[in-house]
Amino acid sequence: MFYFISLLFLLFLFLFLLLFSLFYSRPGGATGDLKVIAKRWADLPDEEKHQFDAEVEQDRIRYQREMSTYTKPTEEELTSRNKRKLKRDPNKPKRPKTSYLLFCDKKRAEVQNTPGITAPGVMKKLAIEWKKLTESEKAFYKIEATVLKKQYDIDMEKYNPPPGDLYYTGASKKRKRDPHAPKRPANAYLLYSIKKRAELKVAEPKMSPTDIMTTCGKGWKALDTKLKTPFENAARIGKQVYEAEMEKYKANKMHNSVNNATSSSSSSSSSSSSSGRKTALVHYMEAKRKKVQGKNPNATREEQDNILQQKFHSLSTERLQKYLDLETNSIYTIGQQSV
Repeated sequence: MFYFISLLFLLFLFLFLLLFSLFYSRPGGATGDLKVIAKRWADLPDEEKHQFDAEVEQDRIRYQREMSTYTKPTEEELTSRNKRKLKRDPNKPKRPKTSYLLFCDKKRAEVQNTPGITAPGVMKKLAIEWKKLTESEKAFYKIEATVLKKQYDIDMEKYNPPPGDLYYTGASKKRKRDPHAPKRPANAYLLYSIKKRAELKVAEPKMSPTDIMTTCGKGWKALDTKLKTPFENAARIGKQVYEAEMEKYKANKMHNSVNNATSSSSSSSSSSSSSGRKTALVHYMEAKRKKVQGKNPNATREEQDNILQQKFHSLSTERLQKYLDLETNSIYTIGQQSV
């Protein structure tokens, strides 16, 4: 017995020493890393050190520029931000319950009387009982759910959200997708799973969605490289088509944004002159006005503006980008002057 205890003690001592050497004597530890970095910095030539010094100086200038326009929030603002919590509007209609939830409300008390059953067990038992119901038995709950849904829709039409943001109205904060934007292409695995899912639904109609996804994943991993090639080629073609459509979409979006920002040349020129900021359209009109005047000597100022606007809106993406860059530079110059 003593011999056995001695062996255990020696084994624990060996493990302790091993862990100690790994955590405190390893060359890649925190102290070791700092020493290596310090040595490398000391060995750097002055030219390379000056490059890092220049980056530090640029970052310092950026920081000072941003801090000059920064306004520190007051303690009251910080406290209100931390303590503020949106409440649900008490006047907003409550969402109606589904047929399954109506069934659960009716049967929950009965299931909870089962000896030794837990809360997760109650939910599992209710789900099993719901699956056992026939369609005719479920129809009672579905009809009731439909009536509640119609009443909810009527109440929501009459509902007026409160002004401001004191209450949570249930509006989604998720950014809506542009319906005109091209849809992202499916990758090779997704194309394979679409085909495989259709086959599995025919061969195994009772298979659950989770089992279908698992089967598709295993099947793709086990699929031969040659059999994957058609899906990969289709995905590559889809990606090329998507990229081409995205280029057209971005170009159209850029032109539309310019059209919205510069609805009339007179308002653009007056606002730009008053604020010191020149838009892309103003830069283009200043550069091309003499040329338009030479070709149309009898045209009025307004007619010249219309010609310039039409030419500007028909510019290619590359030429349009030139004047957008000029607009950005003018904004940056104004910001520098204000600082």
